[in-house]
Parts: sequence; C-alpha cells; structure tokens
Amino acid sequence: LPDMGEPVLKGKKPEDFRFTSLSGTGFVDVIDDVADFKTMDNALDSVGLSDNEKAELYSILAALLHLGNVEMSGEDTIIVTPDTEPMLRAAEKLLGIGNIQQLSLEKVVTSPRSASEYHIALDRQAARNQLDALVKHLYQVLFELIVQKINVQIASDKDFHRFIGLLDIVGFEVFQTNSFEQLC
Repeated sequence: LPDMGEPVLKGKKPEDFRFTSLSGTGFVDVIDDVADFKTMDNALDSVGLSDNEKAELYSILAALLHLGNVEMSGEDTIIVTPDTEPMLRAAEKLLGIGNIQQLSLEKVVTSPRSASEYHIALDRQAARNQLDALVKHLYQVLFELIVQKINVQIASDKDFHRFIGLLDIVGFEVFQTNSFEQLC
C-alpha cells in the first residue's frame, strides 16, 4: 500500500486475514501481486480518483480486513477477545470512528411512540453476523462509489448504453449486484 502515515498492512500476508484466507489460495506462483496492485492503482488514477481518495479507499479496505479478524468470546456478556482487540482498534483508527465494539455487540431498538432507545445485548453469533454485515455494507458502498466514478469517466453525450463486464473464473459479473462476496 502507498504510505498512509503508518504501516497498516506491512508484513501481513493474505493468510493473516479471515476474509482473504477463506479460499486457501493466498499465494499463487504465477501471479505478481505487486505488479497487479500497481496496475489497479494506475486504473484508479485513470478513472479520476485522486491520491487522497485512493489513500482513503485503501484505508477502508485495510479496516475491513482487520474487522474480519475480530473475534468475540463469552456466554452471558459478549466481549471482543483481548488478542483481537488491537485489530478492532486499528479498524476504528483507519475508519476514523470509534465505538465499533458497541455497534457490533448490541442491537439498538427505537420505540416509535416514545422515541426511547433500548439496547439489547447480542449473543456471540449474532454479534459476528452484525460485524460481518457492517463490513459487507461498507464494501458495497465502496464498490458502488468506484463504479460511479467509472461511469462518470466514460459518460458520453451519445444516446446509447455502455456497461463494463468482468470475466473471471466464475463468469460475467454485473456491477449492480456485486457486493462483499467478491472480496472473499
């Protein structure tokens, strides 16, 4: 990653993150990750992302990787495990927000009549699901912003429809329905 003030992923490998190790194919001999990253970074330049926007994009993606490694423990009271709390703090710093722990460990219900808020503690699996849902949502928003930038860049006054199709091992991807699963 470009210098973002601190080495957020320095020394880390795909196997170090839950989201990038699910397939078990973190390293492929014939793929040059550094060259591919430079190609992608140049492509982001060509669609109009500034260096600052790219740094923010990379920070958010790094935060999502960190959030994927956060684990919870406990039965009655669910907490973030002490060994993964640094991952949570790193994600909060990268996103520029705090209190992700509270967001992931409880559900807030607002009464429509009284506008009162009720905080309901989640069990461990529900907390994991809620944190994963947050990660998926943030990734989807990033993806849509990049697609929007691409659309603005290739926009034309001509009256015809353009689209970008990506061919991968699975087949053609449709931008409108892509989400976090493409990261996993």
